[in-house]
Amino acid sequence: MDDLVLSSMPKKYKLYPFNFVDEVNPFIKWSKTYTTFPDWAWFQSKMDVIHPRFEWDHNKGIVLTFASEAFNVKPHEKQNLDGEIVYDFDSLLRADQFFVADNPDLFDVVSNPYNVSDNVGVLHGVIQRGDPSFIWQVAKSPVLTAEEKMPYQFKIMVSGRGANQLHMKVRFYDRNKREIGIQYIVGPDQLVNFDTIEFTGEVVSPKDTAFYRIDLLTYQRPRRKIYWWIHDVEIRKFPKYTKPNEILMTKVLEPGSYRVFVKSFDSLGGGRYSLNIKGHDHEIFTKSTQLSGFKWHDLGDFQFDDSKSSVCP
Repeated sequence: MDDLVLSSMPKKYKLYPFNFVDEVNPFIKWSKTYTTFPDWAWFQSKMDVIHPRFEWDHNKGIVLTFASEAFNVKPHEKQNLDGEIVYDFDSLLRADQFFVADNPDLFDVVSNPYNVSDNVGVLHGVIQRGDPSFIWQVAKSPVLTAEEKMPYQFKIMVSGRGANQLHMKVRFYDRNKREIGIQYIVGPDQLVNFDTIEFTGEVVSPKDTAFYRIDLLTYQRPRRKIYWWIHDVEIRKFPKYTKPNEILMTKVLEPGSYRVFVKSFDSLGGGRYSLNIKGHDHEIFTKSTQLSGFKWHDLGDFQFDDSKSSVCP
């Protein structure tokens, strides 16, 4: 059945996951956005879509996630959570595992301990918008051990001169050191010169994660040498705040037999999720070597009376 027929079905036969989701950060749980938002173009680059094309969501929005487990906290609760410190400034220095510059002729990264006070500005990380090909790597941490499906919070306090906006990127690897995921975090302001600002962001590590590495980035190719002073580093994990990453959706239908279709975005960098209908999981695979875009998946016929469905990645 083609898209025109299914998209023109009466509203009473449709269910929009967007209406059951409140989060906007897909790296920590199921989140919502619109295909008209700039974020959607960035998210497509995460799914290896090189030349994204416009697809209308009929103003109903979409949901997406890159998290294999949900970080179960409200946005305003993140600053006061009881997390476990896994790495900090001192432990990295003692183990000789501090950041190193990729190109010392262009970038200078120096450890410079600083006593944290209440007047230090804090900029919470947001997902980078734009083409990641214009981001230049400055320095990197060593490869550090990690756990799969674990919420992590990264805090780095820095000063910079000529820094062309500070960015962080966290690379995740499996036990064979193969890269399995990337999280971009960026300060929301156009900062070039700044003093003692703390950048922080959260992410849930992908399934099969065994290691990660933190990269420091600049937004454009440097024309002069960049100086960054790292005053403090803190990485916490939050095993007590995880839960299955799922959406519980309900729909009132007249009892009877229905054929169920699900519209998903298929791409080269896609994955899979499952739709639980009447107690049975139905896996939908979204990895495709063909043209990327939204496609309908036919799940077959079902007899409905009164049911609830959950969507899990």
